[in-house]
Amino acid sequence: ALLERGFTIASIVTCGIMLSIGTFSFVTGVKLWKKDRRAVRLATTFFYVMMVISSVVAITGFASAMATSESTAAQQGSSLVGSGIEIFMIQLVWLLYLRKSVRVKNTYQLAGEM
Repeated sequence: ALLERGFTIASIVTCGIMLSIGTFSFVTGVKLWKKDRRAVRLATTFFYVMMVISSVVAITGFASAMATSESTAAQQGSSLVGSGIEIFMIQLVWLLYLRKSVRVKNTYQLAGEM
């Protein structure tokens, strides 16, 4: 039914991925807010997943930019590379914060776990 209305399989998959990321992000945020002991581990998993996704975005953008001679498509591919790298770096900073922060250890009572 959705395919008959002009939706492509790629757009449906993309929506599913975005919905999953949003749900994972929301659940992680709530657990962090409630200071659940397992929240830091869940957040770490979330950031690793996002790093993988951002790497795929960057590689896809690079491949599409290299595979075309059209300037618009190449610009879009280059934009994806930049976005993927930016997202990757943001996740890396958060991972380092969660692993090294004394405040995180104290807030979530993680003595000796990090």
